[in-house]
Amino acid sequence: MNKILFMIPSCYNCKFFISHPKKFDDLAKCSKFIINVNNNKNIFYEYAEKCRIDEQKCGIYGKEFKEK
Repeated sequence: MNKILFMIPSCYNCKFFISHPKKFDDLAKCSKFIINVNNNKNIFYEYAEKCRIDEQKCGIYGKEFKEK
C-alpha cells in the first residue's frame, strides 16, 4: 500500500498547477479545469484540491497529471 501512495503524482509537480501567491496550498488552482470565463477577460480555475477529490476530473490518482 505504501508503495502505491509513493507513486501517486503530486499536483505541485504538474504543469497545470497554479500555486497561491502566499503559498497556501489549499488555495492553489488547476489550469486544466476552467469553471467560468467572464467576458473573455477573467478565467476562473478550479481548486487543485477539489480536482483531486473528483474522479470525473483528476481524481486521487492524478489521471490528468502532466509533469512540469
